Amino acid sequence: MANAVFLHKPSSKYDDNPTERYHFPHIYLRVAEQTVGDHIVYFEPKRDGAHGYVAIAQVTRIDPDPSSSKLFYARIDPASYVPFLSVVRYEGAGGIFEHALRMPDGSVNQGLRQRAVRPISRDEFNAIVSAGMTSTNDAWLDEAARFTETGGFSDQPQTTFGRSLVTVTRKLRDAAFKRQIREAYNETCAISGLRIINGGGRPEVQAAHIQSVEDNGPDWVRNGIALSGTIHWMFDRGLVSVADDLKILRAEKLIPDEIRLLLSRSEYLLPPKNANFAPHPEFLRHHREHRYKGD
Repeated sequence: MANAVFLHKPSSKYDDNPTERYHFPHIYLRVAEQTVGDHIVYFEPKRDGAHGYVAIAQVTRIDPDPSSSKLFYARIDPASYVPFLSVVRYEGAGGIFEHALRMPDGSVNQGLRQRAVRPISRDEFNAIVSAGMTSTNDAWLDEAARFTETGGFSDQPQTTFGRSLVTVTRKLRDAAFKRQIREAYNETCAISGLRIINGGGRPEVQAAHIQSVEDNGPDWVRNGIALSGTIHWMFDRGLVSVADDLKILRAEKLIPDEIRLLLSRSEYLLPPKNANFAPHPEFLRHHREHRYKGD
């Protein structure tokens, strides 16, 4: 087992869903096979992503793509996908995280940086994860649990992680997911269009999982929607849902009259400005099939 970096482009032409599968060319097969049973770090490039390391996940197996002899899938355990509290850039306080990318003059080796799958050492993995699970935003630190001392994260920045297990508290995962969703939707309810900031300067909008945590839904930005508290409650109970074209679906017979005004502002969901963060059709379909109570 070994750690690696998987380069994920949100607008990738490959059949990617970073919480379930990573699609890659055969030239990376040897390195990818070494990660089975261990954790990888996702990196998003600047052009259409966050330009940094954004999450970790565990690889369970490697499968050939039945449609092409030159492509493979790294299968991901959905429960292992954890977004970082903070996007981690190439360089930290100690320099470039991936030592293989470091040129003699201190710059980044642009050729190696383009490799979609590249191995990293255990120490490099630990350093990236420690940086990703440390927030410079006091608001996020208030909402996140401190790292657990056994089998996972601790308060100490140099904490090492188990060879095949990274344990993250549910509260910490929720804080990271909430940050992603609020930022993607500009702290605005995607159904009502309301953006409410409380007296303490914090947004009231909530991060709703499309495929719920109870249904093994991942903490990926594309499995989330920013919703006000009341509409979040309605969404979780299937009174509202969303079609693949983002049209808002309503279980009209079950919605109280006093709430209808909140749903009358738009016929379609207000998507994130970055289309790469829009709800994924797989999760929308799951919500319609398993939660929605309308016709």
